[in-house]
Amino acid sequence: MGIMSRKRLILSAVGLLVALLILPVLALQYFNWDSYRDRVAVWLGSVIEREVSITDRLDFQLWPTTRLSISGLQVSSPENVSDLPLVSLTHGEVELAIWSLLSGTVVINRLELDEPSINLVSGPEGQTNWHFGFVQVSDEKVSALPPVIVRDILVRQGRVRYSGPDSRLNQDLELDKLELILPEGARDSAVTSVGRLNGSALELQGSLMLVGDDDLEASLNLVLGTISGSVNGTVSDLMGGGQADLSLLLETGDMTRSVAMFVPGLTERARSLFSGTAQVRATMRGQAGHDLRLENIDVTTRSSMLRFTASGSISLVGPRQRGPLPSTRFEVLAETEQLHDLVSLYKGRVPFKASALARGVLTGSLGNFRVDDVVVSASGEHGSLSAKGYVERLGGAVKPWIEFTAKAETQMLGDLTKSYGIEFPYTGTGSAVGVIRGHPGDVHARGLEIQLITEAVKIEANGNIGPLGESARIDLPFEIKTRELTAVAKPLGVKVPPGFSGYVRGRLVGEPKDLNFSEIKLAVSSDIVTVNAGGNDGGSIGPLGNAAVVELPIRAESGNPIALADAFGLAGAL
Repeated sequence: MGIMSRKRLILSAVGLLVALLILPVLALQYFNWDSYRDRVAVWLGSVIEREVSITDRLDFQLWPTTRLSISGLQVSSPENVSDLPLVSLTHGEVELAIWSLLSGTVVINRLELDEPSINLVSGPEGQTNWHFGFVQVSDEKVSALPPVIVRDILVRQGRVRYSGPDSRLNQDLELDKLELILPEGARDSAVTSVGRLNGSALELQGSLMLVGDDDLEASLNLVLGTISGSVNGTVSDLMGGGQADLSLLLETGDMTRSVAMFVPGLTERARSLFSGTAQVRATMRGQAGHDLRLENIDVTTRSSMLRFTASGSISLVGPRQRGPLPSTRFEVLAETEQLHDLVSLYKGRVPFKASALARGVLTGSLGNFRVDDVVVSASGEHGSLSAKGYVERLGGAVKPWIEFTAKAETQMLGDLTKSYGIEFPYTGTGSAVGVIRGHPGDVHARGLEIQLITEAVKIEANGNIGPLGESARIDLPFEIKTRELTAVAKPLGVKVPPGFSGYVRGRLVGEPKDLNFSEIKLAVSSDIVTVNAGGNDGGSIGPLGNAAVVELPIRAESGNPIALADAFGLAGAL
């Protein structure tokens, strides 16, 4: 073969190769994508396993600017979760820097969205419309994905809504405008967002600035209703995934209105509890998808009833990467000088001045938190309370569980009972020890040991009460002893001669509105008489009240009836 023939062959091969490369490019450039938008929607739906529709227009341009344009996009939700579409978009355009793909980086020069809408729905059984059924990408594959840089973003009339089983926690974010211009070369950025969250005005302003070739300096300011905040710091090694070192601040002078933005149906009790100020400080460090976390978190709230502080950290990586380690750890402290007002919010009564504090360590992950090493201490002018224990299964579908060992004491027994409207005509001390355990609506006091000691009488009781509440079931075996019955009878206006001692044993059973004394055995003795009541099986009195029925057989024996009569001033009657 001659030289000219070989040249023709090489030129023909090169021409064929160029044609093979150019033809697909020309097809992409001049192909009428809009005619096949329905087929594209069906294919996309088969990939994400959702119904997808493109009702208005689909267009793709390769050069001079690589651009994808789409109008009338809608992605449905699963039928068993919601009738609302997961995503809908009136119009969207994205411009790509195609040559940057050769370096393994996806650069989006412009992203423009008109009237995007996202509806996030969580069903009563935990099902959601934003989880997809196809196989999840492994952490290794996620880390291998190319970095994505978006230079300009413009969103107009956007909306994100969340609705769940509890309508009080529904959220509605409206964005009139979101504009983000990232720095490029000497160009600094601008970040602007105006909208509303649950009807409260939202405004975000700030800037981003390149420092060196691969570091970003951020300065953002947020105003959301009564909440103000800021983000300041740097994100280094942008092309390597970004290492964040950002200081965060949120504060409000009206905590009630701030909480009401996220929980619109606040009760009057909650409004009273949250009436005050709050501040949150934290530092965000690490890389998204690897070790991103919030450190040095300090939470402080102040209200007329309650002071609350917490410090700790939160991991922002997924459970597969984190493993068995909890995502959250906080040391928490709650204090009040107004225990009466605080308890009254929960329909309880502390009818005297008292203060209290509670501390513990909160750990766990979303849906399964617990508080360990809980210490509760309360003290007032008439008594004190202390408790140690833990709370687990917080924030999940299963009811929380509490377990505490508690002790209540008083050195002013008479004043304490009087403050609750109970006339107890003796002075002395009292204590009660027991274990409080159960879940909300079914909390029991077990292993109770109650002791009341006065100058006249000693009362001891052991037993259980539960579930706590208006219909609590009480089961308390008790014993009442006195060495001198005269001291017991005198405050009651009853005359009893000296020298009498005795005891009463029995069991207090029933509900608060249907209490009964059972298994009663009574014994009174002196030098001149012995009295026993209750017999072998014990007597009963109940239900307590004006209609109480008394069944209490009594037996009295005296070896000196005359002396007995004389002791009670009845000698003339014999």
